[in-house]
Formats: sequence, C-alpha cells, structure tokens
Amino acid sequence: VQGPCADADLTRQVRSLNAETLLIWGRLDGIVPLQHGAALRAALPHARLHVLERCGHLPMVEKPETFHRLLYDFLVGVEEELPDVVKV
Repeated sequence: VQGPCADADLTRQVRSLNAETLLIWGRLDGIVPLQHGAALRAALPHARLHVLERCGHLPMVEKPETFHRLLYDFLVGVEEELPDVVKV
C-alpha cells in the first residue's frame, strides 16, 4: 500500500502476529483509506475486517452503537449480521 500512511516495515512485522484480530474501518476514511485495512487484513493471519458504511476515520465516535456491538461480539465469540456493516 502506498501513501503518506504506508509503512512497509510495519506491514512485514504484523505477519508475525497470531492473535485473533478485529479491524473496524470506516468506508469513507479519508485519513487512513480502506485499502490499508484490506492490506492489514491480508497480512494478519487471524484478522477479521468489518467495514462500516457511511463512516469515516472515527467509527467509535461516528457509529458508537455499531462499533461497540462489533467489539462485544468479537470478545464473546458471537457473529451476527449488522445493518451497514460489511465483513471482508
């Protein structure tokens, strides 16, 4: 991934992480674009990427109920469909 937020060294290092990982990304993130989330998802062996529609860089502020539901579900091991959330 290219751009001002790209960090090739970090991308190489994350490949060694084996923990279950939850990535929550706003589709309209203009600071760290979704392509960075997709690259992290591809680099992390046990990652899940959830994309929030109509959401920018701060999903925890812009969509707090959805963000907290995704986090809670991840922590307790539940998977459910939520409106305006795309699992990648």
